[in-house]
Amino acid sequence: MQTVGLKTLKNKLSKYVRLAAAGELRAHRHEGFWECMDTYKDAVALNDLWASGEAPWAQAGSRRARYSATGSRIPRRRRSPA
Repeated sequence: MQTVGLKTLKNKLSKYVRLAAAGELRAHRHEGFWECMDTYKDAVALNDLWASGEAPWAQAGSRRARYSATGSRIPRRRRSPA
């Protein structure tokens, strides 16, 4: 079973090596808020942060503040072609 896992890992890594060699792999430094949500405990903590109104990703004046108080996404206004 472990051998299959190693083969899979080797195949995935080789794809990244090929992309990097071809100059097709890019990275972006994110300097904003980031927190993992891997577990139920993480989800509860982030939802509590949202409910408190203290969510860093939705602060007033933020370019990323695109959500309503209920958590629904606010659609962007479309510009007219004129």
